[in-house]
Amino acid sequence: MKKVSNRLYLARKIFDYTVVLILILLLLFIWQLYRGPIAVPFLKPYIIAALNQDNENAEVTVDSVNIELVRSIKPIKIIAKNVVYEENDGHMRINAPGVAVSFSIRALLQGVIAPSSIEVNNPSVYIFTDYGVRDKNRAAEVSRKQIDYYVTAFEEFLERFNSPDRTYSESYINDIEINNGKVEFHEVDLGRKWEFADLNYNFERNLTDIETEISGSVKLRDKLVSVGMEARYRPSDNRLAAQIYFSDLVPADIVDTYVNGGARRDWYNVNLPINGKIAALINFNEFLKNRGDLIEAVDTALEKIKFQLEGGRGFILFDTGDADSRYDISSFMLEGEINGGLDRVAIENADFYLGEQKVTLGFNVSGLEDYLLEDSKKNLRLSLTADIRKLKFDDLYTYWPRYVAPDAWEWCRDSIFGGDAKNARFEFDFGYDEKTKTFGLTDLKGKAYIADSNLRYINTMPMVNNVYGVFSVTPTSINIALDKAVSDGIMLSEGNVLIYDLDKYNNYIDIRLFSNSSIADALKLIDHKPLEFTSQMGLHPEVIEGEADTELGLKFELKKDLDYDDVNVTVNSKLHNVRIKDAVDGRPITAKELELAVDNDGMSVKGDAEFDGIPLKIVWDERFKTDKPYRSRYQASLKLDAAGAEKFGLDYEMLKPPYFEGSAEVEATATQGGDDKLTVDLKAKLQKAVMNYSFLGFYKPAGAAADFGAKLVFAKKQLTSIPDFKLHKSDFDIAGKISFDKKGAVRVVDIGKIKGPKTQAGAKIEMPSGKNGVVKINISGDSYDLSEFFDRGKNSSAAAGEAENDWEKTPDVDVNIAVNRLWTNPDVSVTGFAGSARLRNGVGVHEVHMIGNYDHNRSMNLKVDYVPRPNGEWLLSVSSNHAGNTLRFLRIYNDMHGGNLQIEAKKGADGEFIGHAKIRDFSLHNTPLLARLLTVASFSGMVDMLTGEGMTFSHFDAPFKYKNRILSVKSGKTYGNVVGLTFSGAYNTANEDISIKGMIAPAYGLNTLIGRIPLVGSLLAGKDGTVFAANYSITGKASDPKVRLNPLSVLSPNSLKDAVSSVFGGEDDKF
Repeated sequence: MKKVSNRLYLARKIFDYTVVLILILLLLFIWQLYRGPIAVPFLKPYIIAALNQDNENAEVTVDSVNIELVRSIKPIKIIAKNVVYEENDGHMRINAPGVAVSFSIRALLQGVIAPSSIEVNNPSVYIFTDYGVRDKNRAAEVSRKQIDYYVTAFEEFLERFNSPDRTYSESYINDIEINNGKVEFHEVDLGRKWEFADLNYNFERNLTDIETEISGSVKLRDKLVSVGMEARYRPSDNRLAAQIYFSDLVPADIVDTYVNGGARRDWYNVNLPINGKIAALINFNEFLKNRGDLIEAVDTALEKIKFQLEGGRGFILFDTGDADSRYDISSFMLEGEINGGLDRVAIENADFYLGEQKVTLGFNVSGLEDYLLEDSKKNLRLSLTADIRKLKFDDLYTYWPRYVAPDAWEWCRDSIFGGDAKNARFEFDFGYDEKTKTFGLTDLKGKAYIADSNLRYINTMPMVNNVYGVFSVTPTSINIALDKAVSDGIMLSEGNVLIYDLDKYNNYIDIRLFSNSSIADALKLIDHKPLEFTSQMGLHPEVIEGEADTELGLKFELKKDLDYDDVNVTVNSKLHNVRIKDAVDGRPITAKELELAVDNDGMSVKGDAEFDGIPLKIVWDERFKTDKPYRSRYQASLKLDAAGAEKFGLDYEMLKPPYFEGSAEVEATATQGGDDKLTVDLKAKLQKAVMNYSFLGFYKPAGAAADFGAKLVFAKKQLTSIPDFKLHKSDFDIAGKISFDKKGAVRVVDIGKIKGPKTQAGAKIEMPSGKNGVVKINISGDSYDLSEFFDRGKNSSAAAGEAENDWEKTPDVDVNIAVNRLWTNPDVSVTGFAGSARLRNGVGVHEVHMIGNYDHNRSMNLKVDYVPRPNGEWLLSVSSNHAGNTLRFLRIYNDMHGGNLQIEAKKGADGEFIGHAKIRDFSLHNTPLLARLLTVASFSGMVDMLTGEGMTFSHFDAPFKYKNRILSVKSGKTYGNVVGLTFSGAYNTANEDISIKGMIAPAYGLNTLIGRIPLVGSLLAGKDGTVFAANYSITGKASDPKVRLNPLSVLSPNSLKDAVSSVFGGEDDKF
């Protein structure tokens, strides 16, 4: 063992005893501290100096200074009791029951008394600020002053706590701890106070940064809200990272407590607890750089802001005066980030729970700087999106701001309900309106797919169920586009409900519903109140078959107690395969397609239809309002013949053969007023018709243009009169009126105008009242042309037998004519004519009487009588002293002039005429048949005479028979001073077939040789002085006959005399 020197041993002993002494003293010190604080009054001035180096602006008082034992990491502390810090200007006062202070060794080494650590427990802090605001209601001024105040305060904090040369004692402080503090923060010039309780503050200086943390409770509306802030300042780049957090913060409490009344109107009442944190990175270099432009400074200094917010159960009230603007919120969560300044905020996918309903929100806000710092809303823009995957459709009314359009909101709530809304998305844009100088909703877009909803558009109309479609909304309108739905059993293929003018005082709705259904169901639909269209049209849905593609349109103002006139209604329908049962006399009307249009004023139906095999175009117009000139109007265009007329109930003889054949293009317009009176305006194009009213002088063949017009008046579905009718062709006009009896039968046809080239007259036709009555026709006037009447046979294509029977088919008719001049052909007229005829059905012409003269010369007269006799016989007598005119007038023969005529005949029960015709002293001119015969016989001189001055005859005798339009003659003869003929044969007047044979010979004087007469001899004698005579035959058509000649023999003059005398008779054969 090494021996230790005495000196070293003594030093070790002294050290040992010193340590033991120190430990004994330390134990005594601890024992004493454990018994209670140890007063160290000598430290009091040092404590005051450490807490207040700026003794000119503030004053610190301390009651005592003790060393105490505490339960802490540092159990022994120097504690100043009842410390009071008060600034001389009264802006701050701190009362602390105890302040623990540790002194900075570094500061002591530099001769500075400065604390290294400060701990304050249970202090009461009173802060009074004055921002220098002149008008606390000017938010922009308040914001600017506040920002400037706090930026300045932070600069002062950095100067005192982070000065490089440690000029201030605060620069030596490494940590500050404040526990359970109570703070009152008074904003004097704003007139408000913030109260904090349980405030805890911690300040800690690190090697590269400074950290600070504060937490506590703020009093809002007598409720304590937990708030806190953590901040870290990095001196190297002069940036501050701060995070503020809070819990159970109700924004409405802040607004009510600290926002002035005038500015409070700009804030919605958000009354729900919010938990969250807001983190910000602030570059204070930008504040220093742009200190003169506060907006620019804030915009550049705030480099990044992040926030996370979540809320609990509560509500948002958009209008404090309207309880319906309240929205209950069960929870929500927001996350967002702001980069590059405070001017724009963007939030995406924020989840809100409105009750049990989840809503995903997105926010985009711009123009915040001008609003927060300048109190200017001009550039403030807010865009909000809300996405809802699925919700009950009725819940839309919970979230729809009712105050935006209260009438539309109420109508939709009552009228559109039930079902679900899917994939809903709503976009709200808010901005500043220069006109109204207000901030509000500028645009709104929303869309949702609805399923299985219901639509009740008018209470009395059937509800629309099972609605599927798209719901969309704009600031001025709400629209529901229906994909499919059902109403009263009718499938709706599509539709649209548009509510518009939401930005105006009065809101309106436009509804369009499209359906495919039976016609009966469609008519039932539009017969509900207030429409009742089907009833007003007088329709019975059950009698109408077919399908209908219908568009129902309704427009009306959104108001209560709608009247019929308040609803603007339109119905457009295409009707397919239509069949209206029992339309006319139990027979249907059918149509492949019709168009139906209905509105408030009336209804229109048009299209191509068919009635009992008759095609027709129809237009039906019905008026509902009494102020219109008519109630109903029916228009029809059709091709009508006699059979068709009968199908329409027009069973009149005058519309049947022989009077009317063929068809007419008819346009009929029927108009009905408020009473039961129905007026029909009838127009007809008659080009394809054959019209034979020859007893009126009117005949029209097929192909000739003609028009007919009439006005028909019906009462109680019965034709009562035709006050006006007109019949026109190129050279002929008939106009008149027709009256009917109580049973709807024609009574009188009063034709006031019959005007043609040779007609100026009137007629009156009186129809019989019973089936066996007689039609009476009376014609009178200046002149009357019956040429068409006598052309009837000529224009008829019927066979001979049928033609004869035409007259027998005629109903019983009595005709009386009294005119100054009567024409039967273009060349001859009878003047002073009076005549009558009776036609009987089954008989034909029953009786005729005619009398007249020619050229008003009574010496030239005509008389015709055709009278019945017993046993079914009739006697015919025709006499005239101007045979040529009479035969032309009777349309028998046109080439005779002069002469005396006498015809006597009898018609038997078999319908055959047997009679004898005599004519004396007449001449023939331009007779083609005779000219053909003379030409064949080589009587060239006679031909010249016939075509020139005429050939005279002294006698004509013809026994005849007539039946079935065939005229038969046996042993007829005619002769004159030039030639004589005998003839026998037949002529068919229907087809102009002719078959005649006879002898032609020259006519000599009875006692003189013809050859010796100078003139006659030169005409008749041959070269040898003999006379030529021959047999002839004529066959074929009268217009182109075949003539054959057979010479008899060469006769001596005496023999010829006997032959001629036997053929032509003697001179005493006269009348």
